[in-house]
Amino acid sequence: MTPARTIVVVVFLVVWGLITHGTYAGSGDEPHYLMIAQSIAFDGDLDVENNYAQRDNLIGAGELQPELHVRRGRGEVMRPVHDIGLPLMFAPYVRVAYPFAEWLAAHLPQTLMQAARLTAPLIFRHLISLAMALLTGLLGVQLFAIFARTASSQRQAMRWALLLTLSPPLLSHSFLFFTEIPSALLVAWLVKVLSDERDDKVPALVGAAIGLLLLIHVRNIALVLVFVVWAVMRFRVRGLSPVSWAMFAMAVAVVLAVRTVAVYTFWGTFVTTPIARPDLSMRVFDALREVAARAIGLLFSRDYGLLWLAPVYLLAIVGLRLIRSTPWLDARMTWALLIAYLATLLIPYANPYGVAGGFAPAARMIVPIVPLLAVAVFAAARSFPTPARLLVVLQIAIDVFVWQWPKTLWRGE
Repeated sequence: MTPARTIVVVVFLVVWGLITHGTYAGSGDEPHYLMIAQSIAFDGDLDVENNYAQRDNLIGAGELQPELHVRRGRGEVMRPVHDIGLPLMFAPYVRVAYPFAEWLAAHLPQTLMQAARLTAPLIFRHLISLAMALLTGLLGVQLFAIFARTASSQRQAMRWALLLTLSPPLLSHSFLFFTEIPSALLVAWLVKVLSDERDDKVPALVGAAIGLLLLIHVRNIALVLVFVVWAVMRFRVRGLSPVSWAMFAMAVAVVLAVRTVAVYTFWGTFVTTPIARPDLSMRVFDALREVAARAIGLLFSRDYGLLWLAPVYLLAIVGLRLIRSTPWLDARMTWALLIAYLATLLIPYANPYGVAGGFAPAARMIVPIVPLLAVAVFAAARSFPTPARLLVVLQIAIDVFVWQWPKTLWRGE
């Protein structure tokens, strides 16, 4: 079996084993994203009022309340406040998985259902979790491809790809219907493609991936801007034909237009939504204090921070300097991606909500840029193997613990 297939299989099986333990999957934003996908899949629209009113709905077992996840938009239509990219991508899968879960619940022996504590809503949720596990496995493959360019062997690259994929925060979100894992997958793929002069992917595919980042979540807007600049720089060096340039620009524009049309249809605006809008009311001194608090919390908070569950990322502190000597990687653009994304998280004028992430596993907000941090971790691990081994042992111990007791991943209320 090739390393790529091994990574996908191992990640899929590990995540499958994890979700057999008690988790809080199906809580927080997750069921509301699924409700959007259900509306697209079965109704062909984005009016979700009837979906929340459906008493036999498998999503939330028919008891899910809209709360602040839904608002009345233009024409008094009930609209989701979340971005529609992830539900749009998963709508075909939901169209098949939803009735399949109902069929399984009706045809499996009741003794088996009771012994396994299964219900139709739980079966559907597991089917969604397994699809996300597959995406996480593909993310691991992208990390392997990146590491393999400088690793001493494919085995070394595969081990590190598996370690980081099966560690928080990627492991924590690997089975949840959140936007973070798909965002991280796109980021990893784009970094791999744009960093390699030999990787001559179709410009339209690169453009679509960049646009999809924003369609999945508006929080990725800074990543989109930097990736557009990076792609233009890379394509100029490659000497693209006018047709290829047009394909790239059109791919970006079409995907961004989908979001723009949806937002305008819902709220009468072009970019902002009821929950995604700037807030300029804070005084400068208070804003600076908030930036400092968010930065500390992003790293050290027990509820929302990165390092208490993923100490291996301490290596990234050194590794971000070492990537300058990585021959195939554009270190400046990697730093630009990190700085731009973190700025949108930390600056309250751009993001009034902070780094909390709601009721979700720790470090949810940082997941999209984990592939960038992973590159730095791998660079530091190759240069400083002894401290890296110590952190790896500690990280594996944490991974085993949270795999057995995954509810410990959720601490925020």
